Amino acid sequence: MISNEFLTLACLEYTDHDCPEKYAQAQSMLDQKAKHIGQDIYTASIIGDTNKVRYLLQQDPSLVGQKGGPRNWDPLLYLCYGRVISLLDGHNTLETAKVLLASGADPNTNFTYPYGSIFTAV
Repeated sequence: MISNEFLTLACLEYTDHDCPEKYAQAQSMLDQKAKHIGQDIYTASIIGDTNKVRYLLQQDPSLVGQKGGPRNWDPLLYLCYGRVISLLDGHNTLETAKVLLASGADPNTNFTYPYGSIFTAV
């Protein structure tokens, strides 16, 4: 699935897999296939598609804290750890973060990697 591949490439991992080439590949996918990378809450969040995030949360408010995607993170973590920039109209990561937080996203959301370090959204 293109969405999972994109999310995997676009996120900071704090592992040896982090490199500019990985983020460049994700950016290229976004630039060339923006309409095909997925319309889920995680993809919309990481690319800052404010209107799509707002729409999805109106349809199902529980999505704001639902974990999913290849990392099993909530939408705010994907937004915060994303390393791509969408230049499409209406895409703005700051505004998308505001929508997520106003909708009840937990600013203290976090994940723990196997070596024990805890990483937070904010």
